[in-house]
Amino acid sequence: MQIWLRIPKNMLTKGGRHCYGEPISYDELSWSMNRMGIECVLEYPEGDANDAIQKIPPNPGEYMTMWYGDPAGWIFDDYPNRGVIGFTRCGETVLPREMVENLNKCDLVFVGSTEAKKCFEQVWDVPVEILLGGIIPDQFPYLERDYENRTFTFLHVGSTQWRKGSDIACKAFANTFSPDEDVRLLIISPGKTPMFEELEKQYGYDNRLEFVSKIIFDRWQMAEEYYKDGHILVYPSIMEGWGRCLTEALYTGMPALCFRASGMLDQFNDGCGWWIEPDIEKFDGYAMPSVSNLAEKMSYAFEHKHLCKVKGQFAHEWARDNLTWEIGINKALPMLKSVYESKSL
Repeated sequence: MQIWLRIPKNMLTKGGRHCYGEPISYDELSWSMNRMGIECVLEYPEGDANDAIQKIPPNPGEYMTMWYGDPAGWIFDDYPNRGVIGFTRCGETVLPREMVENLNKCDLVFVGSTEAKKCFEQVWDVPVEILLGGIIPDQFPYLERDYENRTFTFLHVGSTQWRKGSDIACKAFANTFSPDEDVRLLIISPGKTPMFEELEKQYGYDNRLEFVSKIIFDRWQMAEEYYKDGHILVYPSIMEGWGRCLTEALYTGMPALCFRASGMLDQFNDGCGWWIEPDIEKFDGYAMPSVSNLAEKMSYAFEHKHLCKVKGQFAHEWARDNLTWEIGINKALPMLKSVYESKSL
């Protein structure tokens, strides 16, 4: 089976080619397929939106086209193919018309979670299946953490924004711990988003909250630079097509406090930490993490550090057995082959 993996060129600027953003998954998906013996050609093997040069397979009619990323940017052309696959990690429940129109031009569409499949199979006219995202395991080794002799550190990592529940993490922490407790909240963002600056200003008086903005362009440094100093991940993300930061943290052996919703339902197991329960009221149709429940779970984790270590060890094993690209691709492979073989030359 041969696959031509395509992406809207303008998406190559989002987060760079190596830090957070769609291009990481685009590159890793191709790398993993080739490692598994599936020939996968990237449409843009290198570069960004300014200088990337399109690569067209010598015989495109022998390849199945697989579109990745934002469906609104998929430009369908007249290249012959062995079928058209869509792969969107969108977790939104309401999609613009142009997205739905392009998705309906595919023979099959993959989404990144069970919740997304439930939502979208009622909207699209084509079959909807799941292709779970993953990481490159070698980049996120198990990290030993000292849970007893260091300041206990809650970690909130990823782009600081409303969708990630960044303000909820800060509010729950500030409401939970007194100044004399040896605990802190470390917020690491790849950029100073408006919410990052807003929260930094709001909580700047409290030295227990540390705000760090840094971009790591070498993916092999991510584990050390982003996760080594944390004891437990705080992940009250409201909506995820698939949460990369959660998988990365789990793979390094970091337990998590994770919101019980969206794509996290596929990624997380309560052996890996503790669920954050939803609030009674929704916001704009979205279930919201309960600040009080998160505060309770933070307090419990702080008081039971030995359990954090045990759950961290389980988290690493869970991620190893469930959350790599190759595992997701293997589960999707029969469906990919079915489309490919049905479009005989």
